[in-house]
Amino acid sequence: MAILECRECGQQVSDTAEFCPHCGAPGFVRMEKSYTIRTGSTTRNNFAYWLKVIAVITLIVGLIYAIASANQQIASGYSTRTVFSWDVFLSVLSSYWTSAFVLWSLGKVVQMIHETHEMMAGVQLEVQQQLKHSAAGQAAARKPKPVWEKVQVKFGVCPSCGKQSTLQFLNARNECPECHTAYSDKSEDNAWRIASQEKAICPSCGRTEPTEKLASSGKCPSCGETYRPA
Repeated sequence: MAILECRECGQQVSDTAEFCPHCGAPGFVRMEKSYTIRTGSTTRNNFAYWLKVIAVITLIVGLIYAIASANQQIASGYSTRTVFSWDVFLSVLSSYWTSAFVLWSLGKVVQMIHETHEMMAGVQLEVQQQLKHSAAGQAAARKPKPVWEKVQVKFGVCPSCGKQSTLQFLNARNECPECHTAYSDKSEDNAWRIASQEKAICPSCGRTEPTEKLASSGKCPSCGETYRPA
């Protein structure tokens, strides 16, 4: 797996993604093809294979029969002698070899038709997959982008060490987590200063970050989601 850069938003995206998860841009990633167009290494057609086998057998049988036919017995007086007739040999052999050549050529034609059919099926499947990926990317691009929800977070500032803690934490612990100074929001002489800060909630991982920090970094420090203010 490799990391690519989206041409639309510039964010890093895996090469296995169908579309950019940040901006939804389609058609920029490398798509895995489930069918590879091959030349010379396609599947074998059984009919073409057996045609070639029969052609080879015809050649062998023709050669044997031509040799047997060419050996002729000629009577000479009270004895016979065997004479090899090249005319008979070539005549018989040519007829068998012609049949073998026709069978072999027919097998080659059947195999070529089979390979062409496989290649066209692969091209059709590849086009269908590209259309599917493109449609998925366009649908993702039309989806509304997730918006960061803004919230006001109140916190108390410790009068002793200046540690900032949320009011929820202080109400539960009643002390500063740093120096253990007692916290009370009901005492008139309470020296704890109450302040608030604007934060935004990441729509992907739920992490809360200050809007000022997000405006400078532009993304969530936890999951990398692009910051989009409401």
